[in-house]
Amino acid sequence: MEEIDRLLSTIELDEYTIKEVQNGWETTEKRLGGPKAAGEEVFTKLRNELPKTQGMLTRSSTVWHLLSELLQSLGQPKVVQKRLEYSALRHMNADITTADVEIFRNILFEVCASKLGGLMTPEFQFGLGQIVVAVGTSLAKTHAHYAKRLHLLTSCWKEVNVTEDDTQEQQGPVSRQNSEEQDKPAGEEEDATKDKSEQQAKEANMAGDGAKDVEKGEQEQGDEKHGAWQDNSNLNIPKTFAAMARFN
Repeated sequence: MEEIDRLLSTIELDEYTIKEVQNGWETTEKRLGGPKAAGEEVFTKLRNELPKTQGMLTRSSTVWHLLSELLQSLGQPKVVQKRLEYSALRHMNADITTADVEIFRNILFEVCASKLGGLMTPEFQFGLGQIVVAVGTSLAKTHAHYAKRLHLLTSCWKEVNVTEDDTQEQQGPVSRQNSEEQDKPAGEEEDATKDKSEQQAKEANMAGDGAKDVEKGEQEQGDEKHGAWQDNSNLNIPKTFAAMARFN
């Protein structure tokens, strides 16, 4: 995808720095108690600083795993770009600022320093900082580039997900009000026109029976259409940007 490639940052580190980053990350993860515990530690701190990142804490293991995979592939530039592309498209609805990136980087440094101590070398700090900035910048550029299309897609998706039941429920109070108004008595008839009114009522009932048959047929057709919509709604259609990225 040439368009997304222009939005992604490039991570350029020498071999020694790459090794320092990978070893430091692996040691930090082990001393924190494994990927799950490490993810919870980092993203709990991030959520406290940036409440809007609550979603990252909810799936902290997944996010940590994505970061680990990225760091493990640092010696393979093409793989790194693919992982950046996947992360950017998966989180294209995330509005990330420069300040957000700095906060995340500082939290990572804080957590790593608490577990590495003297093993936290300048090369590790430089390399990890470059990676965090590259990821954050890629996500921010992707979000900005697709912002208008994301808004249009979200709006259309909301319209598509409005079912017949939702429409009928919204129209329900108005329909009931009209029905009540129609059921109000028209007033007492004069004795002289009573026979004529009864005859008109009989004719109206006969016409009503025919209309009911037509209405019943239309209702059955409507039920079939609604059933078909429900069947289609059960299809495995991706409904989030993350699901779309995985589906593609």
